[in-house]
Amino acid sequence: MNYSHSVSFRSGLRLLALIILLALSNTGFAAPEKHESPISFDFPGATNAQATDITPSGAIVGRYNYADGVLHGFLLARGHFFSIDYPGAASTEANWINPTGEIGGDYTDGAGRKHGYALIGGRFITIDYPNSATSTVNGISVAGAIIGVWTNSQGEGIGFLLMDGKFSDVFFPGSSFTIPSMKAAGILMSGYFNASGTHGFEMVDGRYKTIDCPGATFTFLIGIDPEGNMVGGFGTPDGNSHGALISHGNCGPVDYPGGHDTYANGSNAEGDLVGRYTDAAGMTHAFLWPHYIRTDAAVHE
Repeated sequence: MNYSHSVSFRSGLRLLALIILLALSNTGFAAPEKHESPISFDFPGATNAQATDITPSGAIVGRYNYADGVLHGFLLARGHFFSIDYPGAASTEANWINPTGEIGGDYTDGAGRKHGYALIGGRFITIDYPNSATSTVNGISVAGAIIGVWTNSQGEGIGFLLMDGKFSDVFFPGSSFTIPSMKAAGILMSGYFNASGTHGFEMVDGRYKTIDCPGATFTFLIGIDPEGNMVGGFGTPDGNSHGALISHGNCGPVDYPGGHDTYANGSNAEGDLVGRYTDAAGMTHAFLWPHYIRTDAAVHE
């Protein structure tokens, strides 16, 4: 791993006070049969935005584009937006934030090669799987385990787990591309591709298990909370895609009211859910859905 560059955040902009109080508060929990209202938001001036993860305290990370098409990461914390840009990179993504504020993602350099990074203590750390064509960081556990994916010269994607300075591979048997996301509740999970399509998976004690929403044309999972609730997305035969919540072995849809192509990217112990949806004009927006998931932490607040 190469240590380089202090983090450079673009000046943040304050959200409306009411929205921030709603978005970042952790008070109360809606009755299980009725969810609280979701909140749509965008990085100021962005043409496309999506939220990728949220901490227990309500800090949110994600990605956005300006009109020039350049991709940036963002952090929304304490009512302010900050842009996350790896110094000198052509583009940057923020994919994950753990409860201690450590951020994982990827950036593309001037030569077009993608690298993973961890943003810890205000400094970027480049994460490149040895001899990989590309590398991406998709998660950082509280214990410091770094999860991501690397590609080889044949374009095959293989997951990796980096612990105590050592890489190990994560590869769903028979897949052409495995993309692990995060390890929590003793589970490492996310998605893989094979000849039959796109599927979610979990790995517990070294054993892999496919997770498909019933009747779905595809299933892909990307986030997990400490209680083992997983989120992601799935497709239906009508061509639409929906957010997915896998809880107690059941797959339930997450659909932003009035929108389409919803995707649930991350959740926290309080049951808050973040992701993206597309509006009627074809614009993609980030959303926060407070206390969507009934978790033990939320119930006992």
